[in-house]
Amino acid sequence: PNIAEMPQWKRTQRFALATFFYAMNGEQWPPLIRDNWMEPEREECYWYSRKFASTCKGGVNCPLTGTDGDATICDENGRYQYLGLTDVLGMDGTIPPELALLSELQVIYFRWCNLSLPLSNLIPTELAKLTKLEEINYSENALYGSIPTTFGLVKSLKQLDVGLNLLTGSIPTELALLTNMTRFSFGGNRITGTLPTSLCAMTALTKLVSQFGNLLTGPI
Repeated sequence: PNIAEMPQWKRTQRFALATFFYAMNGEQWPPLIRDNWMEPEREECYWYSRKFASTCKGGVNCPLTGTDGDATICDENGRYQYLGLTDVLGMDGTIPPELALLSELQVIYFRWCNLSLPLSNLIPTELAKLTKLEEINYSENALYGSIPTTFGLVKSLKQLDVGLNLLTGSIPTELALLTNMTRFSFGGNRITGTLPTSLCAMTALTKLVSQFGNLLTGPI
């Protein structure tokens, strides 16, 4: 694509994704994914996503054409909606605030990437600007530290999964601000303390996954 001929929103979109790539150590990602992401002639809607990999048996070794009907990561206007990376070893760093420039983003999904860094690195306060962001999944990595209060700022969240990591500390009361939340999973960590009574404000919550590994006390 000719960047000079792109509308401003599209240039901003490519800038946000390129900033994310370099901030998350993209130059050390597996070559197939790394080269696909930053290929100048490829539309960013067809940069590697777990949705592409999930549509064919070979996973990340599949042709990364982004042409499968159920592998849509942009809307019909080409605006980025789905940031999904799985089995991307080499990811490291901090999600940059520029990711909030993806105003139509609905899902952030990093699973099985062996991420060994503080969970706080993946939730900048600027994500609160993403009013359509409904799902964050950082499960099955090696994330550590406590669950940041910053999650409570992303009021549009409906699903949050930080299960099967190395998280410690207690459940922050600020999560009660997520009144649209339907599913919260934090099982398989080392969480301690009690479930805050303030979570009763999460009236849309239908599934709470807390078992395995945690050391919670008190009544539910």
